[in-house]
Amino acid sequence: MTKPICFVAMRIGDKETDLLYRRVMKPTIRRVGLVPRRIDHIMHNGRIDQRIQKELTSCHVMVGDLTFARPSVYWEAGFGEGRGIPVIYTCRTDHFRARPHDDLGNFKVHFDLHTQKILPWNSKHDKKFAANLEKQLRFVLRPLQQERARNQEFKREEEAFLSLSTIDQINALWQLTLPLVKKASFVIRESEFDVESFGATAGKKVLNPTYNQSPFLVRDSLKSVLTGRVLIVTKFGSRDLKELNQACYYPMDRKRAKKAFQNGKVVSDHHILISFTPVSSKLIGERLRDFRRITGDGCSSWFTSRASPISDKPTRPHECWLHVIDTVRSVRQAGDRIAQLLRKFKRVSVQQHPSSS
Repeated sequence: MTKPICFVAMRIGDKETDLLYRRVMKPTIRRVGLVPRRIDHIMHNGRIDQRIQKELTSCHVMVGDLTFARPSVYWEAGFGEGRGIPVIYTCRTDHFRARPHDDLGNFKVHFDLHTQKILPWNSKHDKKFAANLEKQLRFVLRPLQQERARNQEFKREEEAFLSLSTIDQINALWQLTLPLVKKASFVIRESEFDVESFGATAGKKVLNPTYNQSPFLVRDSLKSVLTGRVLIVTKFGSRDLKELNQACYYPMDRKRAKKAFQNGKVVSDHHILISFTPVSSKLIGERLRDFRRITGDGCSSWFTSRASPISDKPTRPHECWLHVIDTVRSVRQAGDRIAQLLRKFKRVSVQQHPSSS
């Protein structure tokens, strides 16, 4: 993995600041594991302003030295702040107080940064400044290093997952899904493996959890029955959506649903689709015309509510959801998104359910 970059913006062409960069800043930046970059030390064959923007866009940390109040340094520091990257400010010690006859403020830190932490330096050999700069660099680098470590771990997990056979990938996701469903207080009614059904080219597992615990999905003081179906597939296309649309016409658990309707409950079915490949939102919108998309975290969801053909009370709707978790690249990624969805079930159903408005 390439080392992170630290871009340095400062007065260029001044003997003292140039020596400060070469003797103090540059070796200190390298010592903490960063690659130091200053625009006059970079070979390029184009407009310098465009090159500076390119460096500012790609760097991970920035040092802005405010000595001589260079407008370009303030602009570049603002660019870094706008990107949200750490910007460390430094300045020569004689710039913290106004000088006589310095009407243009070329030897003073501008008031905009008076409250900002600024590391002072006295000379091009300032050892105390070098120690403070190193300490500050290590401090701002800590979150970046943690993020890079997490990304490396995710990459290793992804490579390990993608190296498995398709059946082993499905098994891994299945072993992950079962405890998450149980933790979400579902009662597992059925768990089976079927390599031929519902559009999976290599295999699929089906889970039918049933939840009937009040006050889950309470709406207008009416208790509801929530049933779910988890589909783990390698790909999901137009034919599968047609079959799903037909399956949504009747409640998953007809016996339980009929009893629920008689007791004045709302029946809510949730189809959770976990796909290794992308699932087209446009295709879902075209095939499931009476479904509408609901924004959510961790997955895309579609919802519809219709009178059930098995209900003798048309005022009791049959609600149907489709939740899509696609482009699965690792077990952890899928687990985080599934857990997030299961947590959302209760929050959305109770507080933000679309049929309650």
